[in-house]
Amino acid sequence: MISRSPRSPSALRRSPDRPAREVFTVVTRGEEFSLSRSQVEFDSPNLFKSAFLDHDSSEARSRILETDRHPLLFAIILEHLSGYAVPPPQSR
Repeated sequence: MISRSPRSPSALRRSPDRPAREVFTVVTRGEEFSLSRSQVEFDSPNLFKSAFLDHDSSEARSRILETDRHPLLFAIILEHLSGYAVPPPQSR
């Protein structure tokens, strides 16, 4: 399942015995996607690790990266960052 925002307040609550998870947000053409730290670090070096973890940038501080990429294509990228095998697109 693709993790997309907006997040409901109940979804942000966590149990006291479970540590807070690091969440990074990628906004593509106004649509928000939430990435975990393991997704950001997957298949590195990559743009997301560089923007969120390797530099003292506005993206690293805010944990938000905005891009003009197509949201449907980013959903496929997110599947790859989740460890799924993503087949190449069919040629016509």
